[in-house]
Amino acid sequence: MEPSPRRGVDADEQQSTEVSPQDPFQLLANDSQLNVEQYNWQEVEDLMAILTADSSSILSGPQAFLDMSYFADFGNTSVHEVQVEQDIGTSAHAHQAVRHMNSLVQQFSIDLAREIEVTGATANLFDTCLGCFFSHFLPTFPVVHQPTFSLKSCSPPLLLNMIALGSRFVAGEVATAMGEALWKVALAAVSTSWQSLLDHTDPEGQSTSMQLVMTALLSQAYAVLSGNSSLRLTSQAYHGLGFYWARQCNSTPSSPTIGTPIGGWTAQTKTQRWKEWAAQESRGRVLLGHYILDGLICQSSGLPNSARHTVNNLSLPCSDAAFDAPTADVWLRVTSLEPPISGLSFRERLLEVFDFDNEPPSLLLSHMSLPVLMEALQSLVSESCEAGGPSVGLPSRHALGHALWRLYDSQIMHQYRPPADFMDLSIRWHIVSISLCVEPRSLTHQLCRRHGIIQKIYGGANAPSVTAFCLEDWKVSHLARRALLHVISILDLIQQLQIGKTKALHLPFTIYTAAMVLIAVATGSSSRVQIPSVTCWKVVCDLGEQVEPQELPWSDTASTSSYVSFGAVPIGCAAKARNLLVDINALLAILESATSIWGITKEMRVCLQQLTATLT
Repeated sequence: MEPSPRRGVDADEQQSTEVSPQDPFQLLANDSQLNVEQYNWQEVEDLMAILTADSSSILSGPQAFLDMSYFADFGNTSVHEVQVEQDIGTSAHAHQAVRHMNSLVQQFSIDLAREIEVTGATANLFDTCLGCFFSHFLPTFPVVHQPTFSLKSCSPPLLLNMIALGSRFVAGEVATAMGEALWKVALAAVSTSWQSLLDHTDPEGQSTSMQLVMTALLSQAYAVLSGNSSLRLTSQAYHGLGFYWARQCNSTPSSPTIGTPIGGWTAQTKTQRWKEWAAQESRGRVLLGHYILDGLICQSSGLPNSARHTVNNLSLPCSDAAFDAPTADVWLRVTSLEPPISGLSFRERLLEVFDFDNEPPSLLLSHMSLPVLMEALQSLVSESCEAGGPSVGLPSRHALGHALWRLYDSQIMHQYRPPADFMDLSIRWHIVSISLCVEPRSLTHQLCRRHGIIQKIYGGANAPSVTAFCLEDWKVSHLARRALLHVISILDLIQQLQIGKTKALHLPFTIYTAAMVLIAVATGSSSRVQIPSVTCWKVVCDLGEQVEPQELPWSDTASTSSYVSFGAVPIGCAAKARNLLVDINALLAILESATSIWGITKEMRVCLQQLTATLT
C-alpha cells in the first residue's frame, strides 16, 4: 500500500510508524544476528598476515598497490653506497640522517604491526567487521555498490577502512582497539603512497584512483565521530583531500546510461552493462558522500567548506531501488518501471528550490540526494552567520527559511516517500533549520563559558560569530522558540526511528545540538513549556513577515504563529505541555546507548551532564 499524502501542517504527527520497544542504539547482541558466513573471504586472511608482519611489509605487500620504493631506497642504501657529487662533497651528517630515516621507517612499521597484534584481532574478527560494514554502516551511507563489489580488486587501504568502520558495530574492547589500529595503518599507507594509488591499476585493469577517493571518504567517516580527539583532529587536518584527489584523477562522473536492449541482451551483456552502470553510479555517490561529510566536519570544527556546495555540478544519483537491485535482471526491471532521472545537476536543483515564483518539481528524489541539497543550504546558512549581515551573492535569512520550507514540502513530505526515510530526512532538515535560528557552535561555547566547562566537540571558539553571540537576548527571542519547536520534533522522531536508521553519521551532533538548545531555553527559567499540539512548519520557517491565518487552510497556523511571536498558545487552541528536563534526560539516554558505536558521544554526554546539573 502506498503511503498517504502528507502535505499538511505537521507531518511528524501524521507518521504512524511503530516505536521499537528496544533501545534505538542497541548493538549486535540485541539486533538481528549477523550472517558472518557470507563474508568469509580468503583475501581477509592474507591481509591479516601482511598486517602482523614484523617489517616494512606492513606498508607494502604482494597485493598492496603501495609504492614504498622511496623508503626502500633508504633501507637498502648503506653509507658507503651513497654517491655524492665531488664538487659538493660528502657529509657525515647527511649519511647519519639517511640511517636515522631508515631506522624511523623500520621502527614505525614494526610499531604498527605490534599495535594490531596486541589487540588480539583475528581473521574471523576481520570477517565479522567487514560484514558489519555492509550490513550496518552501508545502509545509512550507500556509497559502495555491494552486489558488484569485488574484494580482489579492493586496495588494502580501502579494505582496512571498511573493516575499521565495521568494527564500530561489534561489541568489545578488542574490536574498538583493532579499528583504531587499522585506521592508523591505512592512514600511514595512504599518506606515504597516495601518488602511486592515483597511477596504479587493479588486477582487472581498472584504475585505483577512485578507490583512493573512497578511502579518504571512509577514513573521515571513521574519525569524525571517534572518541579519540587526536583522530578527530587528524580528520580535520586531512579535510578536503578527497576533493583534491578527485580533481587530480579527473573522476567527476557523468550521468550513467543504461541503453535500450535491442532484440534482448544476453546474460553476459546484462551483467557487463550492470557492472559498468554500477561503477559509474558509485563514483558519483562517493563524491556526494564527500559533500555530506564536508558539511559535518565544517559544522564541528568551524573550518570553512572545502568545496562550494552551491556550484555542485554532479548529477542526481539513481533511485534507492535501482542501486539496491541484487542482480542485473532485477536492476533492468526496476529501471524500466521508473521515470527517467532528470539530467539536472545539484546546482540546478538548488536553483529550483530558490525559484520562489514557480512550484518546485514534484519528481521524487532519492534518499541520497536530499542530504546533499541540505548540506548546500547549510553552507549558505553558515556563511550568513559568519557574515553577520547582507553580503554579495548570499541569500537573505528570510529567503533561506523559505527555501528550507519548499524543500521540506516538496521532497521530504512527498506522498511517495517511505516513512522510514521521511523520519531520517526530517531529522536532518530540522537540524539545518535550527542552524538558521542559532549557530550551534556559538550556543555551545557561550553556555560552556558561562559555567566554566571545557568542551572539545565544537571548534572555532574565538570566531567573531561566537564572541558576538548574546545568549540572554537569544533565549527570549522568537528564534529560540522556533529552535525549540524543531528540537522537540527531533526528539519525537528519533524515538520512532527504526534501529538501522539510528546509526547514521549525522545523529550524534544532531542530538548534542538539540540538547544544547533545551538547556539554553531552560537556563534561568521554567523547565515547563506549552507549545502548539500541531506545528505549522511553514510559519516556523518564515523569518520575515508572519503568515496570515487565511493564507493556509490549517487551523493550527494561527496557534503556531502566536507561539512563535509571543511565546504563548492562544486560548481555545490545542496545546501540549513539555518538561524540558525530561526531554534533556531522554536525549542523554540516547547518547549513552550510542557510545559503543560512536565514541564521541561519551564526551558529548559528559559535557551535557555538567550543563544539566546547573539547571537544578
